[in-house]
Amino acid sequence: MANEDEYPVVEAIAANPDDEAEAQLALKNLEERRARNRRKRIVKIVVACAVVAAIIAAWVIVSAMNEKKQREEAEAAAMAALSAVESPSSGIQASGTLKPGSSVLVTPEVSGIVQEVMVSEGQRVEAGDVLFTLKSDEAEKALADAQTAMDRAQSGVSKAQSSAAQAQQDYDNAVSSYNVAVDAYNNSLDAAAAAGQAAYDSTYQKAIAAIPSTATKAERELLVEEARADAQAAYDTAYQNALAPDPGTFDHSGYTASVDAANDSITTAQQALDDARKSYERAQELVGKCQVKAPRSGAMLSLKAVVGASVGGASGGTSSGASSGEASVLIGDLSTLEVDIEVNEIDVSGVKVGQAAEVTFPAFPDIQEQAEVVSVAAAATNSTDGSSASGASGGGIVTFTVKLVIKHPDERLKSGMSANVKIPESDDAASAAASTAADPAAGTGAGSGSSAAASGGAS
Repeated sequence: MANEDEYPVVEAIAANPDDEAEAQLALKNLEERRARNRRKRIVKIVVACAVVAAIIAAWVIVSAMNEKKQREEAEAAAMAALSAVESPSSGIQASGTLKPGSSVLVTPEVSGIVQEVMVSEGQRVEAGDVLFTLKSDEAEKALADAQTAMDRAQSGVSKAQSSAAQAQQDYDNAVSSYNVAVDAYNNSLDAAAAAGQAAYDSTYQKAIAAIPSTATKAERELLVEEARADAQAAYDTAYQNALAPDPGTFDHSGYTASVDAANDSITTAQQALDDARKSYERAQELVGKCQVKAPRSGAMLSLKAVVGASVGGASGGTSSGASSGEASVLIGDLSTLEVDIEVNEIDVSGVKVGQAAEVTFPAFPDIQEQAEVVSVAAAATNSTDGSSASGASGGGIVTFTVKLVIKHPDERLKSGMSANVKIPESDDAASAAASTAADPAAGTGAGSGSSAAASGGAS
């Protein structure tokens, strides 16, 4: 089609008044079209200049408001868009390092010198196995002192028991002697009465026989009365002479006080012995701890114990870390393995506890293990080196630690090996991605906070 602005080709024709009029009309129409086209071009140029000016003005205004913030948002939006375009359904991919499902660090609880090492790194040990032994002068001295104290306390108990037995024996002897005296006294009562009666009768009869026949009645009565009095005196004398000594009343208080005091001494001495025995048992335990044993079964992940090395051990035991220079053994349970990965804030919402994942290993390309997400950190970890789970780089990346566990791993896998993790996209994440694709504005509606994290995400 010919351009409206081009002149039409005019051929010479014979002069004709009607044709000349038509030619004039055509020329007029052509000039009018050209005028309209010029006006349209001018309008378009003006509009284009206005649009360009508006864009430039807007860019200047936005840059002046917050150039850094806008740049970060633009980078984040670009990264999010790139992630969505390049791998819209690849899931989360990240790398981490294998570690035991659980581990325990064993350090000595006593000070001493490493005497013998029974194990080596990589070896499997069972609970109760001796890992290494120590020679501890401190523990041996504590045991000897405890033995001396226990012997002394045992002697104290023996002496207290002997004193209590003697006090009780004295008490028993006194009671027995008193009872003998009581029996003797009681047994002499009848004999004394008989002796008194015999003396009475003998004295009375003699006195009556001595009364003269010439005595008057009054004299006779007086002499009979005197005879009775002499007979009673003879009775009393004979009675007392035949009667055993009176034992009186027995006083228990003095003896019981001695027995109680002796028994109290036994209690005190026994308490001292119990304390000494406990100290001895603790000292024995201390000596027993010179044999550093495995608290659980597992593999020897590390061994820091050299024969002849001095060990402080003041704060030994099992812990999550060892002091510098401290002899230690790290035992791990490799029946399960764990791996931690970092997932950025954009992708972490798609990771759920219980979600399955695939794990591969650079050291063993033929091994592929199934893992399970066991925890998703509640607090973010900010990367300072610009690295991320997806391998992207940039400043201010916000990531969350995701822990996965591999149950029943291949026996060739070892703690410390590199692991590549792929978590398939969850239904929630796929739904969110589809919603964002359908409505691009929805992906940026959260503001700068969500878009800025896109540069640090795993994808």
